[in-house]
Amino acid sequence: MMKHPNRTKWIIAAFLILATGIIQTARQPHTLAQVQATTLSPNIPTLNLTLVAQNGTQLILNDSDIADLAPYNGYGGIKKQTGNITNLGNYTGVPVVTLCNLVGGVSTGETLRITASDGYFQNFTYSQVNGDFVTYDNVTGQETQHNQSLTPILAYYLNGENITDGPLKLAIVGPEGLVTDSALWVKYIVKLEILSTSVPEFSPIIITAVFITATLAAVVTIRAASKRRKLA
Repeated sequence: MMKHPNRTKWIIAAFLILATGIIQTARQPHTLAQVQATTLSPNIPTLNLTLVAQNGTQLILNDSDIADLAPYNGYGGIKKQTGNITNLGNYTGVPVVTLCNLVGGVSTGETLRITASDGYFQNFTYSQVNGDFVTYDNVTGQETQHNQSLTPILAYYLNGENITDGPLKLAIVGPEGLVTDSALWVKYIVKLEILSTSVPEFSPIIITAVFITATLAAVVTIRAASKRRKLA
């Protein structure tokens, strides 16, 4: 029986060419990157967010504009007035600072007003915009000083799913997973407005000292008036 060495060589050569092609295709990084980019691109419901600069200039962003901004992930949750801890999870959204910077940013002495679709609003100081909040343990609810910086974001995802009380909701997040007061977590956000204010920010110690001084002054004034009435 005759053998066909040339046929065997061709089969081996074809196999090597096919194997080389498969290996080269597997080595291409762009294919995976494109799939990841498509998968990770935020799928945000239709929305309009109005940004108002301190001078009144307005910028309106839609859902595509929000999706194009670099996302931020962090852990957080809510402490209600009853003491209950809720809404714990991993939030994804756009840092408030990033959005404010699109219309000139928030400066010391200015206030950021965040408004919901029903007209409810919450004012945030310059220090809060930059992550200074009172925090609590996410299990005990006891006040706990945060060791790592916090970031307020306009969240559109909670644990990878669309926010149910949104599409945009203020979330205060950080790597430690601490929780913050429920009043700060504005829902159904439609506007960020930078306001000028003549009232400077004071530390709690200074505020307490002023309150005590004013109270003592009032007591002294009342007693002096009472003595004058008795002498009269």
